[in-house]
Amino acid sequence: MLLDAGADINYQDKDGKTALIHAANKLNMGMVYDLLCVYRKEASAIESAKVALPAEMQAMLDEVARLDHIQDASLEQRLLIVDIAASVNVKDRNEHTALWYARKALQTANTAIVQLPRGSVERKEMALKIQRGENIIKMLEEAGATL
Repeated sequence: MLLDAGADINYQDKDGKTALIHAANKLNMGMVYDLLCVYRKEASAIESAKVALPAEMQAMLDEVARLDHIQDASLEQRLLIVDIAASVNVKDRNEHTALWYARKALQTANTAIVQLPRGSVERKEMALKIQRGENIIKMLEEAGATL
């Protein structure tokens, strides 16, 4: 709703964290997915508007175009790759990305599960959290996220 009203998807709080960083840190798979969809939509809008790209983005686009598996991609597909990768790699003031937080949260969940009783509801919930974390990391990496 806020994004539809024009809120900045890359807004950083006082600690430099974006909505994506917070969602990854909480292993909130639905929110991570929704935010990645918004990044794709914004990148598509750039292509549709046929606006001139900033020099830095054009340089990134040219670099992406040189990758073997991307050479046949359309301009829109290459813009998506560049824009999404730039957005998912925003760093907070500690120089950590959403992927870093997702991996840290997953590591914490993996440590916690071994201390929970086998067959308990808590252990089953933690197992689901671990699965969500693994899926989030996969989604972020596919979107071009780095540590």
